[in-house]
Amino acid sequence: MPDACAMGAIIECDCAESKKAPLLVTPETGIMSSTGPIAAITAIKPSNINFGVCKASLNPVVLLGAPKGPCTISPAGPWIKGTPKVMTKQGPMLTKDSKLFCSYGGQIKINMGTPTLKAN
Repeated sequence: MPDACAMGAIIECDCAESKKAPLLVTPETGIMSSTGPIAAITAIKPSNINFGVCKASLNPVVLLGAPKGPCTISPAGPWIKGTPKVMTKQGPMLTKDSKLFCSYGGQIKINMGTPTLKAN
């Protein structure tokens, strides 16, 4: 069974200037770990993810000619993968091998050094 992604997991975006940021997970999923709530594949709100500065070519500020703009996540859907074997109150559990695509062109992945919980 894949490892669950919990509060405090470090995520990376290939279009972010800072590259890494913590994933904030709210307790609405209904599953807790020793580091906090377990994330669901629906953890995609801008309040959950913030990389600061974005260099993606489709970012509206970059399209206007600036070399970079503020990171305002625009998810192209939920996290891809997850595991339907563990359902939270908000959908399948997010796992560390999941990816999230931003409609501005970025790809977000879970960093391998994240707080995770082995799901049995």
